[in-house]
Amino acid sequence: MLRLFRFFFPRTSGNRVFAQTLEELTMSAEKGGAESQYNLALKYYNGEGTPQNLKKAFAWFQKSADQGDANAQYNLAVMYHRGEGTPQNLKKAFAWFQKSAEQGVAQAQSNLAVMYERGEGTPKNLNQAFAWYQKSAEQGDAAAQYNLAGMYYRGEGTPKNLNQAFAWTQKSAEQGDADAQNILGEMYYKGEGTPKNLKKSFSWVQKSAEQGNAEAQNILGGMYYKGEGTSQNLNKSFSWLQKSAEQGNAEAQFKLAGRYHRGEGTPKNLNEAFAWFQKSAEQGDATAQFILGAMYYDGEGTPKNLNESFAWFQKSAEQGNAEAQNILGAMYDNGEGTPKNYILAYKHGVIAKALGEEIDLQIYEKNLSPSGMMEAQQLAQDWWESYQKR
Repeated sequence: MLRLFRFFFPRTSGNRVFAQTLEELTMSAEKGGAESQYNLALKYYNGEGTPQNLKKAFAWFQKSADQGDANAQYNLAVMYHRGEGTPQNLKKAFAWFQKSAEQGVAQAQSNLAVMYERGEGTPKNLNQAFAWYQKSAEQGDAAAQYNLAGMYYRGEGTPKNLNQAFAWTQKSAEQGDADAQNILGEMYYKGEGTPKNLKKSFSWVQKSAEQGNAEAQNILGGMYYKGEGTSQNLNKSFSWLQKSAEQGNAEAQFKLAGRYHRGEGTPKNLNEAFAWFQKSAEQGDATAQFILGAMYYDGEGTPKNLNESFAWFQKSAEQGNAEAQNILGAMYDNGEGTPKNYILAYKHGVIAKALGEEIDLQIYEKNLSPSGMMEAQQLAQDWWESYQKR
């Protein structure tokens, strides 16, 4: 994950200048004082002692930046990137980040690297991205350390090096970066760039989860469930999965639904199971879509509804779920939730078999003419070719 564009407020001179009134700052800024222009811009940006006015903030940052103030250059770049107080302009954002970065502002170096990595306002250049991340990371910027680790991990802009990836992830994590803490936990779990250590993995994932990282909360729920790096605790597993699921993590929503369905770590509740499977399914989880189809079919946790059942099996099948393809064939054959269609029944049976389902296609062939069978086979082939291109 890339993090970008945190508004930077230096503390070296702000306390003294901020004690001045708006009128005093304005007088000093109008006389050309770059520091006063910068701090006046901050007041307008934050609405301190005056209503917030992003256009005036932009104008005063511009005046200060034009005089070479590195922090003003940084904030001007941020405003160009966000389109605050001025139309969004990524090329100008890049140019001002570059000016600030060349003066040594770590956050500017980090954001310049992101723009090189994404190709925003400049052609994509992973070598330049790596170089600027490194400059910023060496100054202690936690986001740059995290992103530098990612480049070492993927071998982008530099040869792949898991030891370096681990080392920079650790530096970022030790500064409290929640994403880095989660990744560090995963690297300890897999033994990537460091010996495998489930206790340390658990510890770092827990730190991240306690900061609200949804992915870490999901992983922590799994570790409590399996007793990895900690004693098994189904109640705590449920609790952490719930926190993650409530933040929209589709995998956690799926796992939480399963806990409700089986009554693990919480009383069994089919209505809640259905609700969480639905949330996960709506985010595209193919297995959740399949289970939701089954629950609608059986009337489990919701009133029986064959039309809805068919629709969710269809969504799952489109993602390549073999069992869903098989069931769709049967529903077309029986006219459940959809009009009978023997050609489509055979099509889905052929696809299900190709995906690994054990199925006797003769149950569909008996209802088809030779031309109908050929049409179904062609439809199956067309679907398969399209699926393989995804």
